[in-house]
Amino acid sequence: MNSQPSVKSKMKKVILSLTHSGDYYTIDKVNYALEELGYRAVRLNCDQFPTQFQLSFSTSGNHGLVIQHPDGEFKQANIAGVWMRKNHLPVIEDTLDTPIRQQCIRESEEAKNILLATVHTPWIDRLDAMMRAEDKLLQLRLAAQFGLKIPSTLISNSPQEVRHFYHQHEGNVVVKMLTPASQSMGRPPHFVYTRELKPEQIENLDGLSLSPMVFQQKIDKEYELRIVYVGGQCFCGKLTTNTASPLTQVDWRQARVGELVWQDAELPPSLCHKIGALMQQLELTFGAIDIIKSSSGYIFLEVNPSGEWGMLEKCLELPIAKHIALALHDKIVAAKIRNSA
Repeated sequence: MNSQPSVKSKMKKVILSLTHSGDYYTIDKVNYALEELGYRAVRLNCDQFPTQFQLSFSTSGNHGLVIQHPDGEFKQANIAGVWMRKNHLPVIEDTLDTPIRQQCIRESEEAKNILLATVHTPWIDRLDAMMRAEDKLLQLRLAAQFGLKIPSTLISNSPQEVRHFYHQHEGNVVVKMLTPASQSMGRPPHFVYTRELKPEQIENLDGLSLSPMVFQQKIDKEYELRIVYVGGQCFCGKLTTNTASPLTQVDWRQARVGELVWQDAELPPSLCHKIGALMQQLELTFGAIDIIKSSSGYIFLEVNPSGEWGMLEKCLELPIAKHIALALHDKIVAAKIRNSA
């Protein structure tokens, strides 16, 4: 990815950077890298639709999507690409009655997603591909297909099945959620972190009637890896969770500031190749992958299509933002060549 852009007109082509109003650092790093490549990066905070910007598309017109934003009006013809950093539900003021407010949120989210999908330019990554790739069972099945080791996993709201799984693995089980932990680099306000399932909890699983959970065989870890895949390249940080907190040892995201230190890590080429095959099958240019290094090798846990990587760039000076911008630019150049052929 070493091609350079050529800006022939005074009007720079626009890159839509989709995120939310609470996002910081990573959004600015990538937008700066896009500006350095000659684009105009326009930040759209998804949670601020429809209250602070407008989207329109008419089947009788020929201009495609029109975005009316505080930073200006943008039309399909001038949009070169889209970086889907984070999607976020619209925030509608709670002065409305709850049923009306919920309906407004549903309608706004549906409208936002289908209107943005009309932007037929290169994306990292398209929303439909990201939504498909968030399927945890699909991830595990494909990971195993491409030779990655996976932990024994159960997704269920059945107390009977959970107890059977728990005893099958002699109590060495962790429980976690299906959905991502956070929307930005900050700590999420409400989230159930990955935790070890305790004997006293196995007798009281009433909460499953409200929300199914993911149960996995607990892996004895030497260390954890956060691998950021961008357009065929892997950027990796290593985390040894030998802290005094048992909770942190199970889920490093619970660590206090300064408690954990990221370290540089080298991945075996064979592991990078398997990750690349998985990501291609998921049709993703970007993903944050969690892997545990155990005595039996590397164990794949999951890939988050919009996962966090700012801590790796900040602590290890890995050029992830630059490569996201370059990957999108290369997609734009390739699409231009195909369209002119």
